[in-house]
Amino acid sequence: MATQIRGEPGRIVWMPAGDTEKEVRESKNPSGPFVAVSRNGELLPEVKQIISIIAKHGLVVASGHILPEDALMVFREAKRQGVQHMIATHAFDLAGKMTVEQMKEAAKLGAWIEFDFRNTLEGGRMDAIRQVGPEFCFLSEFWTKVDGAREYAGAEGVGAFAEVMRSHGFTNRELEMMFKDNSAKALGLPVTSENRI
Repeated sequence: MATQIRGEPGRIVWMPAGDTEKEVRESKNPSGPFVAVSRNGELLPEVKQIISIIAKHGLVVASGHILPEDALMVFREAKRQGVQHMIATHAFDLAGKMTVEQMKEAAKLGAWIEFDFRNTLEGGRMDAIRQVGPEFCFLSEFWTKVDGAREYAGAEGVGAFAEVMRSHGFTNRELEMMFKDNSAKALGLPVTSENRI
């Protein structure tokens, strides 16, 4: 459920993260308890109820670390119930690592595809962004290390990171979408020309 911070309601409701079945089974305590979102290929009634609350209050649903198949079920149900804002959390990483085809399906359902700034330059992630389309992706967690030596942090680091992305063929407009516009849209915030780079 969304939390309240200093009296303001939270906007994002994450599906399980850190305690999914896959994460628990691969942890130091593989027989420990875990949080499920589906059973036998169907979302649990409790998850559908949470999605209805998300829809009613105009909140954002994020996939957390659930399996891609579960994330797609959540997005389908969220779309069916009228949820306007969805995020495929760290779609290329963690327990919920999606294939490019799954990312494309999530984007068609209306989910924004999140890539972690820390490792976007590695492991084919830039190719995945290009295949899904920068217009459906955004970058988050703005700090990173490359080869354990180079760190992109602060405004200067973000600029250096943007230069590397440009050198791989991303345009200023695509970077603007992924750095700013799409993340604002994912949260239901207005995108104005004054906020542009």
